[in-house]
Amino acid sequence: MAFRDDVFKQAGGRCQCIMKACSDHTGRCNAMLRGDWEIHRTTAGEAYTLSSVKAMCQTCHVKLEKELILEYDPECNKRVG
Repeated sequence: MAFRDDVFKQAGGRCQCIMKACSDHTGRCNAMLRGDWEIHRTTAGEAYTLSSVKAMCQTCHVKLEKELILEYDPECNKRVG
């Protein structure tokens, strides 16, 4: 079984996003993983293992990427704090 299949199975076929920045849900997203869902590492630079990743739907992953860009890219960071 491929790693992607293992992650899908571990997530129960549902998004594991728990970001507060997502206005689409409170707590865990739980959207069904369909099509181009993403495998997201919980800590940057960590190896891709079942204990270090979360399955994320495209909606949550796009929001996460936008949050990370705003937070860590000095050229895009317009927020204070």
